[in-house]
Amino acid sequence: MSHEQRMTRWWSVVVLVCFWVVPYLLIAYVRFGLPQRVPLRIASGKPGGFYVPLANVLTTMLTPHVQRRFNKVEVLESNGSQQNIEMIEQGQTELAFTQDGLPAGQKTRSLLYLFDSPMHVVCRRDSGLKSISDLKGKRVYLGPAHSGTRMVAKLLLQLYGIQGTELDIGGEWGFQEAANALNASKVDAAFFLVALNSEAINSLAASEMFDVIGVDRNKSLAQQYPFLRTTMIYKGSYAGAVEFPSADIETVSTREVLICSSDLSDKNVVLVLRTILDHLSHLTVKFPLASQISRIDPQRNFYYPLHPGALAVYQRTDSQMFTPSFLLALTGFAITQFLAARYLPGWWRDRRFRQRLQRLANDPATLTELTTSGTIAFADLNQLQCEIESAYVRAKISKEHHDRLNAFIEKSRRASRLTTTIEAPSEPPPDSVSPGISRVTDPTLL
Repeated sequence: MSHEQRMTRWWSVVVLVCFWVVPYLLIAYVRFGLPQRVPLRIASGKPGGFYVPLANVLTTMLTPHVQRRFNKVEVLESNGSQQNIEMIEQGQTELAFTQDGLPAGQKTRSLLYLFDSPMHVVCRRDSGLKSISDLKGKRVYLGPAHSGTRMVAKLLLQLYGIQGTELDIGGEWGFQEAANALNASKVDAAFFLVALNSEAINSLAASEMFDVIGVDRNKSLAQQYPFLRTTMIYKGSYAGAVEFPSADIETVSTREVLICSSDLSDKNVVLVLRTILDHLSHLTVKFPLASQISRIDPQRNFYYPLHPGALAVYQRTDSQMFTPSFLLALTGFAITQFLAARYLPGWWRDRRFRQRLQRLANDPATLTELTTSGTIAFADLNQLQCEIESAYVRAKISKEHHDRLNAFIEKSRRASRLTTTIEAPSEPPPDSVSPGISRVTDPTLL
């Protein structure tokens, strides 16, 4: 293969890529986006609550479905809701769990309502504690530092005129460690802002030595802080030898939500949220509290702004194929194909013609051979001469090549005339007369 042939083949590949492959890649990018080979991080909490088990279930469920965008899904341990929000704001995580309504920054966006978490104020049955007012001067666990439990506990104590710093203990503990401290009598009471049947509360209910203190001012607290709701923990809600709690308990609750960073793209949010909602039945089997998750648009129920990708999922607009960006890419593709169909064939023919003239100019004798052998018909020589004249006018060939080609075309014409034979007609001409029949020439006989 000559150098010229190799270059021709390479040019062919380049043209095909530019006019056909690139537009398809552009449409694929606009529609689906490019993979982001970074981890998808989920900030959870401390053992004993629901954040850690829920994060582990979501990790298992999301991993096979988000591999196109993320190289892995990993769970990050934290102190709880408030620290999770801080991690979102600092770019240390993409997803997190928190209580809706806690102070947040500019990057925090809502994704999904999960479940309600009532406040449990647990004390020993023999401690004599009957109300929140009785906690003054006692050793009380208020929840992990930077957690929603600690924040709501302090708001509740302030309503009763108690400063949390007077009785705070065990700020570095998780819920399970606090439950162990209650069992060991290291604290007199403990606050747990957690959904029913958490691991820590179940262990306390099973020991038969503890009870729950009611929050009799829950309505006032909910009026002052609208992100809190009044709720009830009914008598005997937990399994055990004795009823736990021993009576219906008034308290407050918060809404647990899945949040994300505003830096997370709409496509990634749609992928994550759509995966969760499409596999909600499987999630509920492994995490029963997920039965409270709703597909209804919750935009007006969130305190944090809803991420645009989540809004698209709830309003069923995430599956629309003809989005503005997709239509723009499709228009560009159509224009590219039109230009390719309009100009590429002419460009290709012009290129092949120049190569043909170049070969003939380098060896014009081949033209005579082709004509003599019948490869080029006599009529083709006229067309070829017109093309040569056109190429010369457009400065595609030099005057020397032009003169040499014309001279050999004339020579080929003469060779073509010498080799052309005229065949006899297969039928008699119209004026011929068959034997035995004379031509009538007298018009009076007609």
